[in-house]
Amino acid sequence: MARLWMASASAKRPLELIAALYVPHLLEEALTGMHDDPLIVSAYGALAGLDPRHAAYLVFQLTFAAALGLAVAYTRGGLARRAALAALALALIAEAHHLVRALVWVKYNPGLVTSLPMPLLGALVLWRVLVRGSRAPGSTAA
Repeated sequence: MARLWMASASAKRPLELIAALYVPHLLEEALTGMHDDPLIVSAYGALAGLDPRHAAYLVFQLTFAAALGLAVAYTRGGLARRAALAALALALIAEAHHLVRALVWVKYNPGLVTSLPMPLLGALVLWRVLVRGSRAPGSTAA
């Protein structure tokens, strides 16, 4: 049990930092046109035929269901908690798409500036959950 607590406790500071960085990231994306990005346009293409309110409702419900699923997994503890933290870490690592696309297209990608620390913090959380969380309590092995 101590090992599982350690996995979530060691992820606490990076997750708090990510939460603080995410609001500016959302603002940067909103103010720089991420909603017109081909990736976003393609992802929401299936909703294009729906009334805007219906589409917004579905997106909200799916997002809420995903957040609720992660919260339930986290509160269950054990492997479910580690899986929830790992899923969040992988989502943060995926924010590297801003940098990759900026380098490939040699131009600014909406959300680029505030996305830069997220993959690093996601990798840190993933490492702490997988590596530190898998050590025996009291172990000093790296």
